[in-house]
Amino acid sequence: MSKIWILVADSSRARLFSGNADRSLREIENRLNPDGRAQDRELVSDRASRMPAMSGRPRGALEASSAEDHVTEQFARALRDVLERGRTSGAYDRLALIAPPEFLGVLRATAGDQVSRHVIVEIDKNLTERTAAEIGSYLPEHLWREAEQE
Repeated sequence: MSKIWILVADSSRARLFSGNADRSLREIENRLNPDGRAQDRELVSDRASRMPAMSGRPRGALEASSAEDHVTEQFARALRDVLERGRTSGAYDRLALIAPPEFLGVLRATAGDQVSRHVIVEIDKNLTERTAAEIGSYLPEHLWREAEQE
């Protein structure tokens, strides 16, 4: 039987589960990214937003977006490292990713080829606050069938 990991994440929280033979989920890690929920003004200094840019637009708007993107990408890279360690140690051979569409795109972009080859399910929903049983109900039947056939 193959080993399944399920990563449920958004820009501020990630929960990692292992899928068990009885189709239940066991949480193995819960990681928070407090900056993932930070307000724009908390990520970029006030002074930058008051200084005009050469284009005539306030600099703060562009910088806030870049600061938010940077924080999100850092969190996604940290998650990639967890997934890469799990892959190289043989902790899983099948991976499911569940995240809101925007963060799912960031996860895809940072995952790397080796981790991406193990992804068999992607679900574009934010389920970070759901129970393990609720999360399990979103997982497709083929995830379990493929695991049982090996």
